[in-house]
Amino acid sequence: MTSYFDSLRAASFRGVMFDVSTRTLKGGRRIVQHSYPQRDAVGSEDMGREARTFTVKAFLVGAGWMLRRDALIKAFEQGGPGDYIDPWGRKQRVVLTSYSLEENMGQGGHCTFDLSFVEAAEQHRHTVLTDTAGVSTSTATTASTAILSDFYALFDTSKANALVLDAQATLFDLCDTINGLSAASGVIAGINSLKASLYGLLVAPADLASAMLDLIGTLGNSVDIADRYRTLGRLAGFQAQSVGSASVGWVAPATSSQIAAARQNAATGTTTNTSVSEAVAVNRAALTTLVQDAVLIEQAKCSAALTFESYDDAVAIRDALISGLETRMSTADDEVYRAFDSLRTAIVADIAARGLYLERLTTLTLPTSLPALALAWRLYGDATRDEELIARNSRLICHPGFVPGGVPLKVLNHA
Repeated sequence: MTSYFDSLRAASFRGVMFDVSTRTLKGGRRIVQHSYPQRDAVGSEDMGREARTFTVKAFLVGAGWMLRRDALIKAFEQGGPGDYIDPWGRKQRVVLTSYSLEENMGQGGHCTFDLSFVEAAEQHRHTVLTDTAGVSTSTATTASTAILSDFYALFDTSKANALVLDAQATLFDLCDTINGLSAASGVIAGINSLKASLYGLLVAPADLASAMLDLIGTLGNSVDIADRYRTLGRLAGFQAQSVGSASVGWVAPATSSQIAAARQNAATGTTTNTSVSEAVAVNRAALTTLVQDAVLIEQAKCSAALTFESYDDAVAIRDALISGLETRMSTADDEVYRAFDSLRTAIVADIAARGLYLERLTTLTLPTSLPALALAWRLYGDATRDEELIARNSRLICHPGFVPGGVPLKVLNHA
C-alpha cells in the first residue's frame, strides 16, 4: 500500500528543486459591491474568477544547500512566468511576486524562503496582418508616376506640325475606342473634355499623359469591379495607328533602338536631327505604351478590390496580370522596370494572402442530366446557388432544367 509520503513529489521552480513545509492557495471571485442612495438593499456584480495566489514556505538543507540557494535566487529573479511544481501534485504557470530568505547562525546548514506566487495570465499573442490589398493599390498608384516619366521622355511634338496632327488622329481614335467600350456618363464627359482641350495638351506632354490616365481610369462600372476589370482588358490591345495618315503617310513602327535613343536623348538633354517619320513612330509607341501601362495599373487596382469566388479565379487574375507586367518589363526603362517589379511582388503577395482559404475548383461528371436547382442542393445544400453553377459552366448548360451528364463540370469542392 502506497503511503501518503510516497505520493509526494519534489517541489521545484524553473526546474530548481527545493523542499516545502507548507503551501497556502488563495482564490475566489472578483465581486464588486454596489450601494444605492436611499435604498437598504445592496447589489453585487461578479467580475470573474480571482487570480490564484500561492504562499509557500520553502527550505533547503543538506550538502550543497548554498549552491542550490544561489540557483534558486537566480530562478526567482529571472523575468517572466515559470513552472511551479509543489509536493502535492499541483503544476502551475506562475509569476513570482516576492520572496524572502532567512539564514540563521544558530541553525547552520539550512535556509528558509517565504515565497509569493500568482498564476500567470494567459498569453494572447497579437497577430499582425498586412493589408496586402492596400499595399497593392498604393504600389499601383506609385507605378503611375514611373509610366508618366517614361512618356515625357519619348513623346515630342515640337519638331513639326505633322507630329501634332498625327498624335491628334491617334488620340481621337483612342477616344472612339473608349466610347465603344463604355457609354457611362463619366466616360463621355472625360472624352469630351479631352477632345475639347486636345490641341493644347499635345504641346504639354505632362498634362496630356495625366488627362489620358484620368480618362482610362473612368472606364468600366465602378460598382461592379469584375465588369470594370473586363472592360479595361478590352482596351489592352489598343495600338496607335500604324497605317498612313494625311499628315505623314505610312510610318514603320518604332524600333527598340529608336526608342532607346529617344530615352537617352531625354536623359542627357541632347537634341538630334531625326526625321519626322521616326519622331512619329516614337510618339505612336509612347502613346500605345502609355495606354497599355495605364490599363495594367488600373487592372491591378481592380484585382485588389475584387472578391474572388474561388482560389482558381484568383490565380487566373494573378497570372494574367503578372504576364502583362513581365511582358512590359522586358522593354521598360529602369524606373518603369522597378515600379512594375514592385507591383508584381505586391500582386503576388495579395493574391496569396487573400486566396489562402478560398475554395478550389474541381471537376464533376454527372451520370445523367439534373436540374441546376437539384444539383446545387446536392452539392452545397443551397438551391439558390444554381445560378453560380450555370455561370461557371455557361458553355455546357443550355437550360437550367438540364445540367448535362457525361461531361466534366466545374464546381467548388468544399462540399
